[in-house]
Amino acid sequence: MKAAAARWGGLRVRLALLTAALAALLSLALGAATYVAVQGFMVDCIQQRLLATAPLVAGVLRPGELDALDGGESASRLGDRIRQSNAVSGSNILVQVLGPSGQPGPFVGPQAGIASGLPPPGAAALHHAAATPYCAGVSLGPPTAGPGLMCVVAVREGSAPSGYLVLATPLASVDATLGRLRLALALGMAALIALALTLSPLVVRLGLRPLTDMAASAERMGTGDLDRRLPVPRADDEVRDLAVSFNGLLDRIEAAFAVQRRSEAQARQFAADASHELRSPLTVLAGSADVLLMGLRRDPAGAERIARRMQREIQRLMRLVQDLLLLARLDAAGDASLHMEPVWLKDVVQRAVRDMRPVAGGRVLAVAVGPAAAEAWVRGDDDQLYRLLINLLDNAIRHTASDGRIEVAVELRQDAVATRVSDDGCGIPPEHLPHVFDRFYRADPSRARETGNAGLGLAIAKRSAEAHGGDLTVTSEVGSGTAFTLTLPLLAVPEASPLPGG
Repeated sequence: MKAAAARWGGLRVRLALLTAALAALLSLALGAATYVAVQGFMVDCIQQRLLATAPLVAGVLRPGELDALDGGESASRLGDRIRQSNAVSGSNILVQVLGPSGQPGPFVGPQAGIASGLPPPGAAALHHAAATPYCAGVSLGPPTAGPGLMCVVAVREGSAPSGYLVLATPLASVDATLGRLRLALALGMAALIALALTLSPLVVRLGLRPLTDMAASAERMGTGDLDRRLPVPRADDEVRDLAVSFNGLLDRIEAAFAVQRRSEAQARQFAADASHELRSPLTVLAGSADVLLMGLRRDPAGAERIARRMQREIQRLMRLVQDLLLLARLDAAGDASLHMEPVWLKDVVQRAVRDMRPVAGGRVLAVAVGPAAAEAWVRGDDDQLYRLLINLLDNAIRHTASDGRIEVAVELRQDAVATRVSDDGCGIPPEHLPHVFDRFYRADPSRARETGNAGLGLAIAKRSAEAHGGDLTVTSEVGSGTAFTLTLPLLAVPEASPLPGG
């Protein structure tokens, strides 16, 4: 017990120290960032003010006046004009005028007749100012002794500087503001650290909460509630390891239950849809058999009509059962259910189009194979790829007017080959477009049943494309037509696989 108490006491101490240290670090970083940002902003504002004043002072100068700058009466009159102008009147900006070679001219300060408190700029500053304004911190002399900011700006009457303006202002107000800011930051930092130390017991309870939550979570798990998770503490200790392990166990259990629920839901939906599709032809068969037994045996023509109808329904049942078996094989084994080999895609496309032309009626079936895609090979099952294209063409024929056009285009896309089956039919409404690959889904159930369509063709095509490592997508616009694009990974032409018919 003593060892356990010492351990928990040590954990409390570590959490309290960690909280205080983190609070101190964050407050120090925030305070430093705030101080630097405020200082930079204030100095930048003063610098922009000096640079904005320079053109106003330059406007007071007369052409060629700086070339004859001699420091005598003319310089005194120039200083009076600058002092009386709106450029520096009523401000604390100091102005020093320099000649083309840097010789000093009049100084304009708060009072007339006072010697310049500006330090003379060096040759490097003048050279820099000849190209772009030069600003730097300086120590000002009387009458405004103290730290200040100085900017040197060239005055131009041609391509070369005709003189320079030195503008400065004291930074006493900035220093006063920053002093108050330092005091406020220091007090705030001390208050934050004190608050962190005061709240350390709460932090300890939060850090140890996973231990008490584990029992409650285990009890809820026994009743089927798998959504709750334990909070993971920051400290790298046994409590954190236990919480992570327990959460991982709950994740795996919940994932397993989710997979089971999805599988059960899919199985129920599949059974319901298949039963619904099988019920219609079976009802027709049962009714036809009843009619035959009720007296059509003496009417050969009527009996033949009933028999042909029964034959159509039986064929529909056979197609539906074959489609269901194919979907079941693709779902269970994926590409393992396919006979994968190198396939010349152009040959499959041409065979599918050729075989569908007799049922296309007056519709135009066109094939467009790009030069680069003419020799494209893919790895797949020749029969399944043929059936996939037949499904797409059959879908296009059923939704295209009798005088419409259907085009099959094959083109290369980087490391893949894309086969696009497009038509100019009625198109698919936007609300049906996300469901076209759903099993037993039909945008127009009544028309689909008349043609014997069970709503599995596009679902089989989509699943077959995925089993081949590719994808099948659809784009459509109502009134403009629909396009299905089959994308398959490109396979280099195998040397041992000559082109069909070659």
